[in-house]
Amino acid sequence: MAVILAVSAMVCPIATNLQVLRWDAPIMVAVSLAAFGLARDGEISRAEGIAFVAGAILYTAAAIRLARRDLSAGREPQIDVPEIEKPKGSALRDIALILGGLGLLALGARVLVDNAVSLARGFGVSEVIIGLTIVAAGTSVPELATSVVAALRRQPDIALGNVLGSNLFNILFVLGASGAIHPVKTSGAGILDWAFMLGTSAALVPFLYTGKRLSRPEGAILAASYGVYLFLLWPK
Repeated sequence: MAVILAVSAMVCPIATNLQVLRWDAPIMVAVSLAAFGLARDGEISRAEGIAFVAGAILYTAAAIRLARRDLSAGREPQIDVPEIEKPKGSALRDIALILGGLGLLALGARVLVDNAVSLARGFGVSEVIIGLTIVAAGTSVPELATSVVAALRRQPDIALGNVLGSNLFNILFVLGASGAIHPVKTSGAGILDWAFMLGTSAALVPFLYTGKRLSRPEGAILAASYGVYLFLLWPK
């Protein structure tokens, strides 16, 4: 929110719609609060992780149902999608490319985590700080590229959906699945980290309500707040 959505808004102001204001944004804030509440005891347990995954499934099902309802009511978003060429090649080749891409993604994730741990030890800082900065930035590059391209093509609602959906998916499914596999220790994240996450989530809602869009100045405020967060976070 504080970087990807901010940069996208500064490229092109992001218009919003009633579904985001009434449904997605409030749920994102509620899920963030739930994560904070469950993490206060020092870990996300298996039961809590399973509950998060169940929440991800319920949210996805509800989002699909709402989209179908809007489609049947004639309120589907008007997006200028270029004509898609007829697929070439074979399905087996496509499947092989997908599996190969997933394999490289898993390998890249392993290399990123291993080297981030080594980097943390070399700098003498905690692994949590590296995760909150370098790893977070590295894993968010695809989202940044998607959102900026959407903004440049004057389809900013895609950028907004990308960021809100990613936040919900990261908490409910990624954190939930990790906790379901093995309890996740949360004691490394301090009150500053939680306060910034919750504060940014809460601030985004009135930003979207004002003028029914996220303007360039509001995007600049979000980006500046992230700079302040990094300044306060990184050890002197």
